[in-house]
Amino acid sequence: MKKFLAVLVAVIMIFSIMSIGCGKSKDSQQGEDVPEASVSAEPTPTKTPYDKTVTFTVMLKDSSDAPISGGQLTVTVGAETFSGTADSEGKLSIDGLPATQRMTSKITDSSGTQKAGFLLSLWPGYDLESYSNEDYVSIDIESSTTTVYAVLKATEDGFAQCDYVSVDGFKEETTPGPSGSAQGGEGSQAPSGTASTMYVNSSGVNVRSEANATSNKVTSLNIGTEVTVTDNGTPDGNNTWYAVTFTQSGSEKSGYIRGDFLSAKVMKVAKDGVNLRSSATTSSSVVGKLSKGTNLYLLDEGTKDGEYTWYKISCVQNGKSLKGYIRDDLIEN
Repeated sequence: MKKFLAVLVAVIMIFSIMSIGCGKSKDSQQGEDVPEASVSAEPTPTKTPYDKTVTFTVMLKDSSDAPISGGQLTVTVGAETFSGTADSEGKLSIDGLPATQRMTSKITDSSGTQKAGFLLSLWPGYDLESYSNEDYVSIDIESSTTTVYAVLKATEDGFAQCDYVSVDGFKEETTPGPSGSAQGGEGSQAPSGTASTMYVNSSGVNVRSEANATSNKVTSLNIGTEVTVTDNGTPDGNNTWYAVTFTQSGSEKSGYIRGDFLSAKVMKVAKDGVNLRSSATTSSSVVGKLSKGTNLYLLDEGTKDGEYTWYKISCVQNGKSLKGYIRDDLIEN
C-alpha cells in the first residue's frame, strides 16, 4: 500500500511539473511574437520623389474664351494634390508640379463648379509642343525647362484644350478683330459692307445666333473653314462679332463669329521641316515642324526683326492644331 501511494504521488508531481513548464513556454512564445513596441509603431508617410518638377503657370478660360476669375486648377498625382487659384485675369501658378504622365486634373470656377475634367501630361526631353484631344492634354517640354506657361480652355463638352504654350510668358493680345485684316492694323483692311471671304483660324470655333457669347450656339467650325463676312462688325466689350454665312454638310447656314477667330489671309509653308516658334525670334522654343504646303492662317500683321518679318499663325500639322510664329522667308502665297 505504501508502495502504491508513493508511485501515485510521483505521477502527480510529474504532471504538475509538465503543466507549469508548458504554461511558461506559451507565455514566453506570446511575448516573442507580439513585442509591445511593434504594436504602437506606425509608418511615417513620405512624399514621392519625382525626376523633374516645373512651375506650371496657367491662364484659365471658359468655353467663350473669357478668363475664369477665381477659378481653380487641381492636379492629382498618386496620393498628392497640387492646386492653384486664379486671379482676376484667370492666371495662377503651381510650384513643384511633377513632369509626369496622365495626371488627373480638373478646372473649377469660383463657386467650385467643375468646368473641365481631363488628364494632363508633361513630357520632358522634347521640343516645346502641345496637343489636346477631348479629355487629354499633353505638353512636351525640353529637359532644361523649369517654368511652363499655358492657356487652358474649358470646352463646352466639359473637357479642356491647350490653346497656347510657351516658356517665355504670356503674350499680350490686341483687341480682337479679323486677323490679317485686323482693326487698326498697319496696311490692314477691315471688312466692308460688301461680302468678303475669311477663314476660321482655330478648331471648334462656335457660331452664335447673335453677336455675343451668351446667345444660342448654331454650330461649331474647324480651322480652315471658309466663311463670308456680310457686315462691318458689332462691338461687344473688347470683342467684335461678325455676321457670316457658310456651307456645312451641304446646307447654307449663317450666324456670328468673334473677330479674333477669323483670318483674311492664307499662306503656305515654302519647304519641308520649317520650325514654328513660340515667339518671334530664332532663340525661342520650337512649337512644331511644318511640312511644305501646309496652310497658314495669319493672326497678326507681322513683327519686324532685323531684315525679317515674323508672322503669328495657326495651322494643322499631323492632325494637331498649332499656333506660333514663322519667318516671312519661309512662307509663300
